[in-house]
Amino acid sequence: MERRDPYRNFNFRLEVDGVAVAHFSEMTTGERVAKPANRDKLRERKPVRKLPGLTKYGTITLKRGVIGHEHFSNWLGERHGDSIGDRSPTVAIALLDESGEETERWIVSCAWPVKYDPSDLNASGNEVLIDLLELANEGIDRVR
Repeated sequence: MERRDPYRNFNFRLEVDGVAVAHFSEMTTGERVAKPANRDKLRERKPVRKLPGLTKYGTITLKRGVIGHEHFSNWLGERHGDSIGDRSPTVAIALLDESGEETERWIVSCAWPVKYDPSDLNASGNEVLIDLLELANEGIDRVR
């Protein structure tokens, strides 16, 4: 019988338009909240019926150690804007195992960067530089 351990939680790849633009060590997906809407059936003397309401998606937060990736910087420069046309419809996040093979994949709908926070530089420090990226989105689906 083959042993199947749970996947380790430490290596994610961000892809934009099919190109790997960065690897991250931490990903937080915002919560998905669907608020039910009530349909009042008071006239019919029946209980209130719940209907699907507006669904809201929280931002996705990615953190990584800085390694200097040209595609990532180019994507941020192209996509960081205020117009709806700046949203990238093909953003994917892949979970990689210890050998670098993809094990899980999420497709993020209509994602665009809303916050990028590079590490502070300090000549007397010895910490790893950490980039933080937040993506607004209109949904995230696990496809694998």
